[in-house]
Amino acid sequence: MTRHKAANRLTEFKVYGPFDVPTEGKDELADDLNQFWRKERLQGIAKRRGCYVFALRAGKGYTPWYVGKAAKNFKQECFGKHQQVKYHKALVRSKRGRPVMLLVAHPNGKGRVSETKISAVEKHLLRLGVMKNPRLLQKHGTKMDGWAIQGMIRSSRGQPSRSALVLRKVFRVNGE
Repeated sequence: MTRHKAANRLTEFKVYGPFDVPTEGKDELADDLNQFWRKERLQGIAKRRGCYVFALRAGKGYTPWYVGKAAKNFKQECFGKHQQVKYHKALVRSKRGRPVMLLVAHPNGKGRVSETKISAVEKHLLRLGVMKNPRLLQKHGTKMDGWAIQGMIRSSRGQPSRSALVLRKVFRVNGE
């Protein structure tokens, strides 16, 4: 395989979680966040690289509050001081919900996933996140494009047209 073809090969990521984030009280993360990584389901994932989403689960729904990328590994980067400050803000600003973490990584954990691909996934997750929650706690990568498609993407409220519903089906978009 030529170098060019190898560089353009599809890298498929897998989503792991949601994993409950330990807390103390309604709006405080646990002091010992290492307990998060002791969960058996996380043993093989903690040392991987990829993206992570801190969200709040309320009822059957989830609200994303922070999207990050782990260039080194999840264990080193998901609960850094900067991230903990953001997570605390999410807990205080939201009216309800239990914090969870979702991890997006290469499924077998072998080899190195390129930083370029991880950054592309992060950018995509940020855009999806800000569409779901305009109060997402990031500034970089969340600037909204200056366009919308009625009934499909960033549109004003109201019933989508029949045509917009068909276009949603074409692209498997559930709406906003």
